[in-house]
Amino acid sequence: DWTPEASVLFGVADASAIWSARLAYTAATDWDAEVFSRFSTGSSNSEFGISPNKGTLGAALRYHF
Repeated sequence: DWTPEASVLFGVADASAIWSARLAYTAATDWDAEVFSRFSTGSSNSEFGISPNKGTLGAALRYHF
């Protein structure tokens, strides 16, 4: 099964945002995998723009026992 996911957290007061996307795959076995990304927008003194880490891209492979 493929499971896509997308979300946005938006700061109305300062127009900052955090954008996230994820795609997960769950097989009929004990393995699953996912890829994901997250990035923030906004000025350095905004609610979500204050983070020093502006973006993340990653992947995970898991075995459940």
